[in-house]
Amino acid sequence: MTSPPKEKAPVETNETSPSVIKFMEFVKEPMDGKPVDTLPGINRVLGSRLRRQGYGRATSLLGKFMVMDKDRYSFVRWLAEQTGASSQQALECFKCLDAWSSAFM
Repeated sequence: MTSPPKEKAPVETNETSPSVIKFMEFVKEPMDGKPVDTLPGINRVLGSRLRRQGYGRATSLLGKFMVMDKDRYSFVRWLAEQTGASSQQALECFKCLDAWSSAFM
C-alpha cells in the first residue's frame, strides 16, 4: 500500500509583488491629479489608450467608476472593452478605486 502524495509547502517570500505595492501606494493618499497609469492594473499602454479617450487622470477614471455606481461587472467589462485590458488588469483597477473611494469618500 502506498502512502498519499505529500503536499508541497507553499513557497514563502518576503518580496511584495509590484501590483500590491502599486495598490498600497495609491490608496494611502488623495489622488491629487495623479496620472491614470498610477492605478493598479493600468500600465503605460492602457494609460495611453485611456488618455486618448479623455481619461488622463485617475480622478477621471474615478468619475467613470462612480457614474457606473461602483458596479464591479460593468466597470471591469467597460475597461476591458475600451482599452483591451485583461480581466485581471481591469479587476485590479476596480479593486483599487473601490478601496480608495471607501477610504476617502
